[in-house]
Amino acid sequence: MTRIRRTPTGEPPERPPMFLPQALELFIEIEATPRHQRGPKVYNDKEHELARLLGLTSEWWNGNSVCDDSDAPCWPPGLTAYQNWFKVRAVRQALLAAAEKM
Repeated sequence: MTRIRRTPTGEPPERPPMFLPQALELFIEIEATPRHQRGPKVYNDKEHELARLLGLTSEWWNGNSVCDDSDAPCWPPGLTAYQNWFKVRAVRQALLAAAEKM
């Protein structure tokens, strides 16, 4: 008789991240905002709300945002914000891919 394994072996298959519809809509709205209008309090409030919807509030307080399109972190490697930048960047890439499919 063959023995059936009940526990999976190896890594689970990659699944695309799921975003709340409000988060994706807000991201698209923020991305459409011209750069010269990205300073006012209204923009910052929307950016903070997006971070809250994505579960990235602590990263937002570190100065990282999914709205940041820079190529590399501006912090030195010893800071938490440096590590957070890579996490936030991955979420940004996933948001851009999801927005492209809409």
